[in-house]
Amino acid sequence: MESIGLVTDQLEAPLTDNRTYCVMRLPNGLEALVAHDPTAEEAGASLDVGVGSMSDTIPGIAHALEHLVLKGTKQYPSENDFNSYVKSHSGAKNASTSISHTNYYFAVAAMPSNGEEPSASNPSALLGGLDRLAHLGIDPLIEAETVDRELHAVDSEHKIYLQDDWWRFWQFERSTANPKHPWNHFNVGNLKVLKQDPESAGIQIQDSLREFYDSHYSANRMKLCVLGREPLPVLKDWVTQCFSGIPTRSLTGVIWPDELPLTKNQLGVQFFIKPISNRRQLILTWPYFYLEEKEFYESQPSRYITFLLSHKGPGGVLAYIKEKGWATNISSGTHSICSGQPGIFRCFVTLTPEGVRSYMEVVKTIFQYLAMLREIGPQKRIFDEAQQIAQLRFQYREKTSIRSFTRSVSARMRKSIPREWLLNTECLRKFDPEAITKGLDCLRGDNFRMFIVSPEDVGVSDSKEKWYGTEYRSAPIPETFIEELVRLRDNSTANRPTEFRLPNKNPFLPASLSINQEGIPLYEPSRPHLVRNDEKARIWWVGNSGGVPKAYLRVICRSPFLLGSAKNEAMASLLVDLIDDQLLENAFAAEQAGFSYTINHGPRGFTIHVNGYNDKLRELLELLVVTIRDFEVREDRFKIVKTDAIDTYRNKELRAPYRQVPDYTLHLVTDTDVLWEERAVELSSIGAEDIQHFKQVLLSQLHLEVLVHGNIDREEAKELTTMVESALDYKVFPVAEWPVRKSLILPPGSRYRFQKELSDPENANNCINYWTYLGDRADAVVRAKTKLLGQLIGAVAFDWLRTKLQLGYVVQAYAYPRYTTWGFDLVVQGQKSCQFMETCAIAFLKTYLKWLKKMSEEEFETQKRSVLTRVTEKPKNLKEAFQSYAGTINSEHYNFQWEQQDVANLGIITKADMVDFYEHFICPSSAQSASLVVHLKSRVKSSHEATSSSLTTPDGSTETDDIKRHLRHTLKVEEKEIEDGVELWREILSKSQKIEGGGSQHIEDDGVEDIVDISLFRAGLGTMELKRLDLSELED
Repeated sequence: MESIGLVTDQLEAPLTDNRTYCVMRLPNGLEALVAHDPTAEEAGASLDVGVGSMSDTIPGIAHALEHLVLKGTKQYPSENDFNSYVKSHSGAKNASTSISHTNYYFAVAAMPSNGEEPSASNPSALLGGLDRLAHLGIDPLIEAETVDRELHAVDSEHKIYLQDDWWRFWQFERSTANPKHPWNHFNVGNLKVLKQDPESAGIQIQDSLREFYDSHYSANRMKLCVLGREPLPVLKDWVTQCFSGIPTRSLTGVIWPDELPLTKNQLGVQFFIKPISNRRQLILTWPYFYLEEKEFYESQPSRYITFLLSHKGPGGVLAYIKEKGWATNISSGTHSICSGQPGIFRCFVTLTPEGVRSYMEVVKTIFQYLAMLREIGPQKRIFDEAQQIAQLRFQYREKTSIRSFTRSVSARMRKSIPREWLLNTECLRKFDPEAITKGLDCLRGDNFRMFIVSPEDVGVSDSKEKWYGTEYRSAPIPETFIEELVRLRDNSTANRPTEFRLPNKNPFLPASLSINQEGIPLYEPSRPHLVRNDEKARIWWVGNSGGVPKAYLRVICRSPFLLGSAKNEAMASLLVDLIDDQLLENAFAAEQAGFSYTINHGPRGFTIHVNGYNDKLRELLELLVVTIRDFEVREDRFKIVKTDAIDTYRNKELRAPYRQVPDYTLHLVTDTDVLWEERAVELSSIGAEDIQHFKQVLLSQLHLEVLVHGNIDREEAKELTTMVESALDYKVFPVAEWPVRKSLILPPGSRYRFQKELSDPENANNCINYWTYLGDRADAVVRAKTKLLGQLIGAVAFDWLRTKLQLGYVVQAYAYPRYTTWGFDLVVQGQKSCQFMETCAIAFLKTYLKWLKKMSEEEFETQKRSVLTRVTEKPKNLKEAFQSYAGTINSEHYNFQWEQQDVANLGIITKADMVDFYEHFICPSSAQSASLVVHLKSRVKSSHEATSSSLTTPDGSTETDDIKRHLRHTLKVEEKEIEDGVELWREILSKSQKIEGGGSQHIEDDGVEDIVDISLFRAGLGTMELKRLDLSELED
């Protein structure tokens, strides 16, 4: 066996990176990148296993195994141990399965509970997390009882994706690939293929899972990334100590040398796909042989092609087809399938209805542009600019979340690149014209297939994809059209659009990268400086950037013409979309250079946001403001943008129910909220002339509230504000007249229910949100208790409602502020009836009170420390710091001392305080608690019976001793929870027996008032006033 070896400790790192790194290899072949960060507040790791769904022996088995591996090991047998551990240390864990690898990751607090620096003798929670992560590769239990439940969880996950167009497309692309290649597999799995089919064939799925694990989970196929605050030698010792026990089977990498993902039988075909949502897209795919492997990592030839083909500025493909009215966006890029084989080069075009009808012209335009690129050949100046952009992005890259860092690095370690480059794979190191030319040669007219996605009729959909039921029609691409595309390659400029040209030099590349203030922590001062506050504008300024030459700027333009008006909000939305449409071509160079910008609208007005290198920030801001000021509506673009807006509103109705339920909850508990469906109704009557007039009205009276954070001094912040002020030239909007959104107060003891059928007739999922009113958002004590409540109950709700009761794949329990109040949300989505899920939620919330009362003081203090750790965690980058300040300003409470207040209040909250708080506000049996439950109901009759039969033991018994046995042995409930678990079980049984027909009827005498008319409901409730702090005390 090999000895422990240092691979390298000389990794290329960003200029501002204070971490130290090394790459090591253990004797069992596991390779690890270890990172020491002396200022980290979060630590964690990611273990990437080199096997995915393309190795499936049963469809979805790799994905199912990912679920099972996390459900207990011999060392840590409790199913919920890993989740409970990380949650109690301010962290989280998760996993994912792709076609070629499986990733497990976690994050925890970087500091030990005693608050002293971590060391070998004073370890942080990272050590316990690493040991738990390692044992996933050593001794997972994969027990029969757990297998059955997790297969149902996989099935529930699959059902979420059934109505998701992107999931449907990715599977469709694979299902129409070479059937002899494993890329063709169904990778998610469902109950039929993972349970019913194997059982019918006499196969024990538990044995198959173990066999798959033993065949593929080998140390030499694993890549590990660890980041912690401990010294590097300590972290290396921990990696050796924890992960050396993973057995190696000396497996080679998984390859499929005998078949290609796409052969000539799959090329030359066009597929017409009917989506669930209202979306129109053209997708071209080519087999691409020049992916960034081995000799191509230095040059990355596809990056050059993508840089130009995806260009949205003048002279590019999009500028031409957009002016024709055929498309609104374009993107392209490569996708690796498996090592040693060609990947895929894709080009995505977002089409208009006219573009769908003219899709062949769009395809022809793309090939004409590719022909131009071949003709003029690879250009060094284009490569140099792309190289400069990539180098700047890397040099000034800031820290990201621990989960993002460790996951991306562990996956990147699969690439055959020098280990010194593991942190810097985006840089272009070598101009290789020959490789670029060969890459372009892959994108031929006789070597591609295409997908036309559209809700409009493009011929009869005569087929359905096997796994997701996607309706489609396929046909050969006409031979005459292929011949025409092939001829384009050899023709010079004949019939080529004269508008085509390579992009000019990017005017937004920074000339100066000097830093104004170095060495100042991102989050100091604790509040921004108020450097101007008058009737026309208010400026908040923070002049430190964390050592990067960047800045963030946001301008809230308050207007009196939006709040509470569905038509005005609809017009504001259209206006913003039209302005974005016009900006796309002119502002794309800024995006390519590393800037981002948005123009958003809301009930208070509209917001301009820009960020990027401060050297050219003014130029971008001025471009946005002048475009807004001088905007004139074009009738042709108005029709296209309005069609997109109508589709967007329709698509909101087709989202997963758990994504819709927050919208309805907010609408019900806010005094003047306008729901998107109300705006959609107004769209039909709005014309281009209405938008032009509305723009003038909107800009006539404003107040600017500006936040500037980063490498900009206060005088420049004032100058930028003056520039916006002068350009828009508006009348004063007095502070006393500002629109204020207020949350509603639910009276003590009130119970409300709102029910709505889903618009999507095919979505089989139901969803509820059991929302509880908690009090005034400005109350610091309520805020601290609410945050602690979310910590205490979140993991337990997930474990019981999702894992044990199997209500559905989505279970979320969290505390969240509305405009002026706090509330607690318990969201469940699944195929059981809404009424049954509500019954389970109520029973759980009642039972949790008993568990809270029994919680040890030690466990309670651990949970408190977890919340304190999160509250005091400092921003990792300029964006996070800016967002924290911006969120406080956006709330209009202007309480920049919330962190200090939370620390003080959390420090004195006792378990008895939380029991009282829970008993008073949350427990459904309390006479003081006030709740609103939102039901989003499927039109599909559920396949699950919402009656007592769904909660019986495997042998059908409802006797107490049998339920205890079931809880103890099948569901792995801890002994201390058994008695209360039986009570929870029995309460659900007794209530569910009263639900008729799967929950279509209400429980008798449940004391809940149904909301029939939302306006009347809201009118009958009081409002919580907004409590702003006196800003005069904050002025400089």
